[in-house]
Amino acid sequence: MGSDAHTVTLRLFDDPDEVRTFEKGRLELVRIGSLVLGRARYEPGWRWSQHVGPGAGASRCEVEHVGMVLQGVATVAFDDGRVVELREGSLFHVPAVPHDSWVVGDTPYVSLHFMGAEDYARARKGNAAGPPTVGLYDAQYGHLDSPLNREIRAEAFGEDIGQNSWLTADEQDLFLDWLALSPDARLLDVACGSGGPALRIASRTGCTVQGVDAHDQAIAEARAGAARAGLASRVTFDRLDASRPLPFPDASFDGIVCIDAVNHLPARDRVFREWLRLLRPGGRLVFTDPIVVTGPLTHEEIAIRSSIGFFLFVPPGTDERVLADAGFEGIEVLDRTENMARLAARRRAARGRRSADLKPIEGEATFEGQQRFLEVAALLAADRRLSRFAFRARRPS
Repeated sequence: MGSDAHTVTLRLFDDPDEVRTFEKGRLELVRIGSLVLGRARYEPGWRWSQHVGPGAGASRCEVEHVGMVLQGVATVAFDDGRVVELREGSLFHVPAVPHDSWVVGDTPYVSLHFMGAEDYARARKGNAAGPPTVGLYDAQYGHLDSPLNREIRAEAFGEDIGQNSWLTADEQDLFLDWLALSPDARLLDVACGSGGPALRIASRTGCTVQGVDAHDQAIAEARAGAARAGLASRVTFDRLDASRPLPFPDASFDGIVCIDAVNHLPARDRVFREWLRLLRPGGRLVFTDPIVVTGPLTHEEIAIRSSIGFFLFVPPGTDERVLADAGFEGIEVLDRTENMARLAARRRAARGRRSADLKPIEGEATFEGQQRFLEVAALLAADRRLSRFAFRARRPS
């Protein structure tokens, strides 16, 4: 025992005790003395809420961190709007307050963790054998405008408008009737993706559009698309997290649209209040919620349906109640579940016929994960166990 007390222990992160991997990142753990130390590495495009949260069963990290940045830049973003950048050489303490985080720029981010490493990126209990997180958006946005994906969309949707949701051109026309946009109107497109639907709105109505999305590659593609279409003067795209307050003045927009993305935003009451703030008096809101629970779901079905990122499942009536509580009026609801059932099945079939071309691009695991996701989405919608509803409402004049 006496000799053990004087033993010096040497360890390397290159020979860790445990490695936790997740899409675009990994955490290496070393247990030394009474401490558990971690070395985290995240690739450009990594985001906690998208790439770690689903596996942990949470939308925000609540682990307290003490560490040091070795390389790159990342943010710590709190729900009150504070965003702090962590840069190379910085020592940091992040309190156990719900927060998101993402890599800034094109350099991988590497940090040491002296506190919090043991609890970081733990899989949710009972989900060890659950489906892995599927990088649907990463795979799509990197190649959305390729001839292959244009061909798939045309076959699945009938008309390719650059969509990556359950939206068809005729459904968007219905929503445009609801929005009643004039050429001098200003529209906010929340979770605009790669911008195709927003560009179509601007082209058809003559209005000005501001698109926001949390995905870097989506915004890059959206800006390139606006330039190609000659619409960059009227359509602007910015990388912003719509789950937090947006940097626009009160009453900035005549309309707000959010298609098949409200389910990715936690704290829906706060989101709806923010949308009300951004609308001008009499301004109109149109959104779809494709994750309304209208029948029994198994644990496995929920896990697969939410395998592409954070999902908020709600019972019928939730959106209407939260809209009214936020101050909206004239609330109307239309069942659009059939679109989701039909398009999920068509997308899966179109992709399946091109599996030999898609697998080298997406990778075997991502391709199969997307196919599994689409299969379950189609089944649950066809059975009316998970439904999609379109909502319209307005801010009081």
